[in-house]
Amino acid sequence: MRGLCLELGSLPGCSTDRKRSAHCTGSQLGWTGDKPRPDRYYGHRYDGAASLTRRVNRFVNLWYLYRTEWRAGISLSFAGMPSRSRSLPVLVSDREHGRVMERPTVFDFTTFPVLITERLILRAFVPEDAADLYAFRSDTYAQRYNDPPLTDLSQADALIQWMIEGFAAQEMIQWAVALRENNRAIGLFGFNSWDRGHNRASIGYNLAREYWGQGISKEALQAMLGFGFENMHLNRIEAETVASNTESVRLLERSGFYLDGIRREFSLEEDGAYHGGAIYSLLRREYFPEDVTE
Repeated sequence: MRGLCLELGSLPGCSTDRKRSAHCTGSQLGWTGDKPRPDRYYGHRYDGAASLTRRVNRFVNLWYLYRTEWRAGISLSFAGMPSRSRSLPVLVSDREHGRVMERPTVFDFTTFPVLITERLILRAFVPEDAADLYAFRSDTYAQRYNDPPLTDLSQADALIQWMIEGFAAQEMIQWAVALRENNRAIGLFGFNSWDRGHNRASIGYNLAREYWGQGISKEALQAMLGFGFENMHLNRIEAETVASNTESVRLLERSGFYLDGIRREFSLEEDGAYHGGAIYSLLRREYFPEDVTE
């Protein structure tokens, strides 16, 4: 996952005993030319003179395979024709064995996900992080295109409580970006909203100004993107930023995002001027170009 290390023990749905569905192309279901190949799936050798009973049983078994896989919500692809149902789980190809495997279950908020990168730990905020959160969210320069800067430590306490409640309500995932060397919170990155019906989510991010220019924002963002596409099964991740916020724009573009457009004079900022609102997005097929079928 692009150098991302996940603490899989803390993530639901990461067991390795997931059921695998058959990739139902003609040859893999048992046909080679005009001859059936029951030994492929049914454990006995084809002797060239299959009885009527065996043929009937083979048909019943194939029909049962189709019915059970379909009822389980697993996509069966016949002759290379993919299913178009949006309700089916995301599948990945196991080209070596010629079958399709189901991805892990979509993240369900059972346990807060902890992401680990080379230098960082992305974890849940705890009340003890209030002072560190206040330190970078009270920076007037860093917050000039963001929410108003905090002016009191109690506001940091309230913000942490709001994030905890938002996760409990399954509305958002907000990570404290902490240094692995001392577990000190130096940033706030997260998914602000998640539209499950359309498989898209929006992101936001803050980083203490003393750590700008060190690649930490990109490292944290890549961890978050990997989790979004892999574990949340997102198709689109989007970010909104002030078009003149050069630091934010640079981060998004260096992370592979594309500019969808700019809403002209969208927001009135602290400098007394109206600024354009830029919308950036990254699609699943752009993050995983190797998964695109040519």
